[in-house]
Amino acid sequence: MSARSATTARPGSLQPGPRPAVPAPAVDVDHLAAVGCQMAARIRDDGPEDVAAWLLTQLPDPADRWRLLFVLAAAVPVDVPWLTLTSWAHDLDPAAKPVRAAPAEVAPLDAAAMERACAGEPVQLQPRARRVVVDRLTAQGLTAPQIADRLRVSVRTVERHRGVLRSARTAAATPQQLRDAA
Repeated sequence: MSARSATTARPGSLQPGPRPAVPAPAVDVDHLAAVGCQMAARIRDDGPEDVAAWLLTQLPDPADRWRLLFVLAAAVPVDVPWLTLTSWAHDLDPAAKPVRAAPAEVAPLDAAAMERACAGEPVQLQPRARRVVVDRLTAQGLTAPQIADRLRVSVRTVERHRGVLRSARTAAATPQQLRDAA
């Protein structure tokens, strides 16, 4: 079989289709990876419908959403059992719709609860507030395991929050700031 007659899967379908006659446009894999990291963080804190709506704003082109599947698949560690990777989702009731505030409403952060969490007291935090606390404790020099113990969350949760914070800072950085950091 010649390379010309080989088949590939088409976006929007898992069925093989003819190879495109023109070369595919350059893919910004770093952008797709950043979107994938943010999506991984959001999927644990928000409902699937909210994440899907967010994803459409981040990647309006269906071909980019198709490419994202492969970026995410490449990021899955093959030496970790699937049940471990998805343990956060086992208590989710697929029939239950999450109750969410309207998008325009952003609940204020509870400064007192965040201070108590920084001090190691058991307190229930909103995901946004927990990210702020992780950022503060990281700035104090604590390691991910130390922060996880203090907040009574997994090390993976701390690393996920750090990743979201890092992505947000990178996205907000100017090109000159990125060159200086390299």
